[in-house]
Parts: sequence; structure tokens; C-alpha cells
Amino acid sequence: DARLSGIKSKLELGGFVPGLGSINLNTDYGFDVLGRIGMKVNEATLAYALAGYSWQHFKLDAPAPLDVDWGSSGFSVGAGLETAVSDKMTVGIEYRYSQFAKEDFSDEFPIPSGLVTSTPSFHTVRIDAKYKFN
Repeated sequence: DARLSGIKSKLELGGFVPGLGSINLNTDYGFDVLGRIGMKVNEATLAYALAGYSWQHFKLDAPAPLDVDWGSSGFSVGAGLETAVSDKMTVGIEYRYSQFAKEDFSDEFPIPSGLVTSTPSFHTVRIDAKYKFN
């Protein structure tokens, strides 16, 4: 799977440090390499579990000189149901949890190690429909 995203997390710092503004953590693109294994619940429905490798690009937008962007490896796990509604169409629902490596910003800024870190993670629910053309 490949993805383009517009997910943003915002932290307002004006109340703590006047004039500092805010910090945004943006996730813009990434991919997953997953395997899934399942079993038939009935003649038309498959229940499955999935797991695999995930990678995500992150960008920290903050007042200069705090802008940083990085790529992070991680893992995804989840489960889903897929059911055939006809001989050419299926619908499904899936849950995924993805977690990425901890980023320590002490390499980018003159601060003590471990003082400012991020361990990004996502919870995702997908609803899909697939159509077979042949």
C-alpha cells in the first residue's frame, strides 16, 4: 500500500512561551508492505489478520530554526473482514495500528539527548469496495 496524507497535529505554544506560536507535525506520504492470513467465516466472508513493515515521512513545522523532516520505519498490525456481495464485487472493513521509530531531536538542535522526542503512531479504519473486471 502507498498513501498520501494530510494528517496534521498542532501544538499551540503561545501560552507557554509568548511569541513562539505553534508547532505542527505533518504526515504527508508513506507505504506499507503487509502480509495477511485469514479464514472463511462463511461462503462469502473472509476474516483476516495482517502485519508487516511500514514507512512514513514526517515534517515538523515550527518557528525557525526548529523545522525538521525525517522518514521513519515501523510496523503495522490489524484485522479485517471482507465479504463478497456478488461474484464480481466485495466490500470490507479493516483496522490497522501503525507505530514508527522514536525520533530524538537532540541531533538537530543543541538540546540534551531525550529532552524532546516523538514516537508517532496511527490508528486507521478503512472501508473499501473492490470490483473485479474480468
